[in-house]
Amino acid sequence: MKHLSRLILLLPFAGALVASDAAPATVTSPGGQSMDNVYVTDESMKGITFVTDAKDPNSPSVSKGHGEYMVTYQESINRDYKTGQIDEASHNIAGGIAAYTAAAGNGRYDWERQNAALGVARLAALGGKADYANAITVLTAMLAAYPNSVHAVEASYRLGGLELLNGDAAAAQKVADGLKDKASDWGLEASALGAALSAQCALAGNQPAAAIAELTPFFGDKLTAAKNPEEFLQVGMVLAQAQVKANDPAALDTIRQTAYSPASPAGQATAQLLWASTLADKGDAASLRDAFDHAAIAACFKDADASTRNQAVALASTLVGRIVATGMDDAAKNKLKVEYSGYVAKLQ
Repeated sequence: MKHLSRLILLLPFAGALVASDAAPATVTSPGGQSMDNVYVTDESMKGITFVTDAKDPNSPSVSKGHGEYMVTYQESINRDYKTGQIDEASHNIAGGIAAYTAAAGNGRYDWERQNAALGVARLAALGGKADYANAITVLTAMLAAYPNSVHAVEASYRLGGLELLNGDAAAAQKVADGLKDKASDWGLEASALGAALSAQCALAGNQPAAAIAELTPFFGDKLTAAKNPEEFLQVGMVLAQAQVKANDPAALDTIRQTAYSPASPAGQATAQLLWASTLADKGDAASLRDAFDHAAIAACFKDADASTRNQAVALASTLVGRIVATGMDDAAKNKLKVEYSGYVAKLQ
């Protein structure tokens, strides 16, 4: 019954979408000049188009290319979309997936539908195998309905990641190849994330050397932390995992660069967690203490997702016993136990 209810939720999005309304928004130029109370009729890879009066069919439209604007859409009042946001914030994965899936089909505006589909993908990646097929269906439908979406690169990358989680490496590689093929139209972001997805497929096939070769031209060369912070983080994370698997000593330096990049706090938290787990695997006393520090940092990021935070706290808790065991005598061990147990208590 639960599976059937999810399929029913998918039907509105899988079918033909009704025409969306022009979305109320504020469009700001790089110089800071804002146009309030405009209505966006289209936003795609090419840029944005809006009118000042959505009710007047003769209202002149204004178009701006990428780099020429920032857009802030009016807050959604769609019940399903709002529920999805609340459930995501509270880590209610099942509820959020159901709500966002509904919003992906019934959203009044294009931006609501597209962002709802991405919400389904984010939550499904944190859920279990039962959620992957739903998310794959929603993302596939979103990309079919909006092939030039401003979110097409992210949606494609998430789609490939879910295909890989779902055990279909061939489907994931097909998405990766599609991203690379779109590089001339979609830019460096597409080629970089296509390479990151290809590298993940290689890692799934236990080919870390192939993954490293795929990503090396991007990390710190084509991509820089200053100009491409999010892509730099994504590529760096996958590269570091490949280097760890290949016992490449460069792994920790890659993780360090990634963790200290100006990417989103949520991304930085995942990099800190990878740093902690990599150091924990080294096992010596100094590495264990450093691993605890990085796990604590990961847990303390305000905008880290709940899964990352929970994993970080769990790792820190596990490390306490291993750190205590490095004490030279009972007095030293007791002191370490009191100290590090106190730190964990503050994280929880």
